[in-house]
Amino acid sequence: MMDKLTFYRYASIGLLVLNLAILAFFFLYRPMVGGENPPPPSLDMLDMDEAQRDAFHGLATEHQAIMRSANERQKELLNQYFSHLAETDKTAPLKLPAVYLRLEEEKISSTYAHFLQIKRLLRPEQRAQFPTFVHQSLSRILGNNGKRPRRPQRKRK
Repeated sequence: MMDKLTFYRYASIGLLVLNLAILAFFFLYRPMVGGENPPPPSLDMLDMDEAQRDAFHGLATEHQAIMRSANERQKELLNQYFSHLAETDKTAPLKLPAVYLRLEEEKISSTYAHFLQIKRLLRPEQRAQFPTFVHQSLSRILGNNGKRPRRPQRKRK
């Protein structure tokens, strides 16, 4: 029979090894943070050849640059808009700058043009999958990944 000291020694060593294994797992297999957005999961359904994929990635890079630029300009405008709260005592909201709305329109039209460019890349036999590609991509862009909308919370009395 094992005495208590030996049991506790083996239990402590076992727990130490388990903790080290967990730490090693988190350091070696941590998810990649940052970097480029992964391609849409629906890209494989279009069955593009290598030249089409290269052209697609070029188009995607251009589109991402346009979107980043518009987002940065919108962020600057919103900072200016909301800094008004800290600078004055007025409680009436300012009118949202028309430039902000034009930037939003630019983002939407740019995305539409991007989808048209992708459609032009496709061969006739690949175009049958294009509507599904657009639907899945828009679900990803808009944040609706096929999940049911949440029920509204009940008001507590």
